[in-house]
Amino acid sequence: MSTGWLDPIAIFTLFLVIATGILAYIAWRQDQTNRTVQRAYVKIATRSSGLAGVSRSSVMDLALSLKNFGETPATITEFVLDHKVVNHGDPLPIYPKYPVPKRKTRIFLVRGEEYTTYWTFTVLSEELRSIDV
Repeated sequence: MSTGWLDPIAIFTLFLVIATGILAYIAWRQDQTNRTVQRAYVKIATRSSGLAGVSRSSVMDLALSLKNFGETPATITEFVLDHKVVNHGDPLPIYPKYPVPKRKTRIFLVRGEEYTTYWTFTVLSEELRSIDV
């Protein structure tokens, strides 16, 4: 005869449900951790400090390097880049206003792979006069 909650099978089933819930939580946490650890981490850096010796020329060239330091591949679909001339020590805008034209691209970077893109932009003479070059 069964005694309800005191039945050994009922108690075992209750412990089984609790253990399954704990295992499900652990699996969920591992999935969240793997999504963080196993994702793509892309770093953008300048290839050289070409803007250090700024002349009075209005055309500037900039080489940007993108490298995937993550564990999974990364896909870059577009770039948005603009320039702003400020004096040394002046703050940059908190919310940059990017131009509407974007450079559409399709770059696929596997782990450790690097890609370099080149940008040319014009600095107006008024912008150059406003700083101490």
